[in-house]
Amino acid sequence: MNDWFSNDFDEHVLPPIHIALLLLVTFFFLMIFGTLVLLLVGSPWAMLSEIFIILPAIFYVYYRKLPWIKVFRFHSISWKNLVLAFVISVATIVVTDEVDRLISLVFPMPDILVKTMQDLVQVNSLTDGIVLFLSAVVMAALAEEMLFRGMLQNSFEYFIDPAMAIVISAIIFALIHFNPWSAIQFTMMGIVLGYMTWVTNSIWPAIILHGTNNLLSLVMVNIPEQNLAWYSSGHHVKLPWIIVALVIGGFAFYQLHQQNNPGQAENPEMDE
Repeated sequence: MNDWFSNDFDEHVLPPIHIALLLLVTFFFLMIFGTLVLLLVGSPWAMLSEIFIILPAIFYVYYRKLPWIKVFRFHSISWKNLVLAFVISVATIVVTDEVDRLISLVFPMPDILVKTMQDLVQVNSLTDGIVLFLSAVVMAALAEEMLFRGMLQNSFEYFIDPAMAIVISAIIFALIHFNPWSAIQFTMMGIVLGYMTWVTNSIWPAIILHGTNNLLSLVMVNIPEQNLAWYSSGHHVKLPWIIVALVIGGFAFYQLHQQNNPGQAENPEMDE
């Protein structure tokens, strides 16, 4: 850990005051331009507003002429790690889905909000499907991971313990989604995303998990409930799937940790 008040920062680290200002600007970008896009174009094009979450960070890096790969943690990783990341992704999605269902039983989201969110990701044509895939799956995963697990967690790890850096990044990730009914799930997902990023020093595993989660959510919203009877029953994910997810996911986590030196890039030569 390093001194928050020192001026001697690594080139990929944001000073604390810059972190605070960047988050503030990002918040206003999302509130102002995201709302304008929603009002002017409606769904599904409104999902393209995801780009606004990363624009301030991109401008910051460009203006300060910082190394993109280091700042955003675009280090390359092995194919084995990518496979493990995908296995962890599917397992995490199953577990967090059940957590979401449990929370909704005691803290249900208002029906009007549920309908609004479903309308945003409803696929009514091929164009809708393409737009939603590019915005909700590709763009959202890439932009959010660049900001939260790349730039922010990267900087936090410089000043505080990695575990705290992961948790703080996950909490900010949850808060900026402006959805109190999903805050716990977003935080849980953020912790998994943060751990995979830290252990590989790359955001690619997090992008895989984030994109896979959004893709499956998109598919499940657009599939009739009766066609998902093999997966869920009533208000819950079927127990065998949860058990399989915990066992296989836990094993994949163990293998991912064993394959990497936490916090160290696999390919330092790619940093330049």
